[in-house]
Amino acid sequence: MILADCVDVCNDIELLNVLSIFKSLIGLITIIVPVILVIFVIIDIIKTISSGDVDTKKLSKSISKRIIAAVAVFLVFPILNTVLRILPISNLYYISCYNCASSSNVLEISKNNADTAIASLSQAISTLRSNPNQTNYDNAYRLYEEARLSVKDITDKDTRESYETTLESYKNTLEDIRADLKSDGTISNNTPPSSSNPSGGVVATANLFVGDSRTVSLCSNKSLCTTSSDGTTCYSDECIAKVGAGLSWYNNTAIDKVNDVINDGNKYNIIINMGVNDVGRDGSSVAQSYYDKFSSYANSTWKNHNIIIVSVNPVTDGKSNAYTSGVTSFNQKMSSLIASSNLSNLSYCDTYNNLNITPSSDGLHYSASTSNSIYNYIINNCI
Repeated sequence: MILADCVDVCNDIELLNVLSIFKSLIGLITIIVPVILVIFVIIDIIKTISSGDVDTKKLSKSISKRIIAAVAVFLVFPILNTVLRILPISNLYYISCYNCASSSNVLEISKNNADTAIASLSQAISTLRSNPNQTNYDNAYRLYEEARLSVKDITDKDTRESYETTLESYKNTLEDIRADLKSDGTISNNTPPSSSNPSGGVVATANLFVGDSRTVSLCSNKSLCTTSSDGTTCYSDECIAKVGAGLSWYNNTAIDKVNDVINDGNKYNIIINMGVNDVGRDGSSVAQSYYDKFSSYANSTWKNHNIIIVSVNPVTDGKSNAYTSGVTSFNQKMSSLIASSNLSNLSYCDTYNNLNITPSSDGLHYSASTSNSIYNYIINNCI
């Protein structure tokens, strides 16, 4: 695929790097294995001649088998590449990424991602200058963090350092604006990136994420925990998450694990990022069930901690048991219930409406860069 198409269909640098390494290994195998087989052919000939008992028919059969195997191995890679380009499945996300995976494309796509992120940052700073306030500052700082992560993905050291120099100038600009806004009281002394306690609840000193497979990915990407050998759980004192988790797991497992962590004497931001496995087509009733549990603990066992409920983020309809109608109805119900709860330590974090989130090809999960954007928004805007 040409670079312009690759930029449109696959910008997940982590996935592209993995696929690029895989293609390089396959290419190496298609060279090494035939060479080894040719060496075996030569050894067979030498052994047969040195034995003095030349069985021409047997030797020819052995040589033929090895040559056929060598040719087959040599051709498998170009045949695979051709098939993946011409079959109807070539437009699927992972196949498109496979076709785009090369060291040169990875570099160019990472540069494109960085350019896009820096352009958004530049626009946000212009908006901040024309209308200086806390919200615009928070947005600009969030975009700075996203740009920083995009620049970090650039594979070429010299290119990355050049982008880092550009980004440093934007950071300095933000710090200058922050100083001006603080001096006239437009923003709080806790900025950046935002008030350390936007909900008005407990002033916490530690974060604990709780959730489903989306949270497993988010936590593992940020090295908050190490996933189990089968990849289904991610448990630590910073993250409690399980693939396929829903309200039943939350009630029967997660609450006890959270209690084990928060009993260390610290005050926590308990960030709950789950619900997609329960929403179905109408998430209103299950939102009520979740809320009943959240509010109960906010009033009792966890009253000395903040509970931040993250919105259920977008899905692609028809790819799983979760539908957009279920997600939006869940979020609307949950945000309404929390807003009217009068609980200072229970708040709602709306990543659904405030971030441009697109699911990966399975319609349910997100790329590493998207998970990082969600994480940054939560940290910068919701706790």
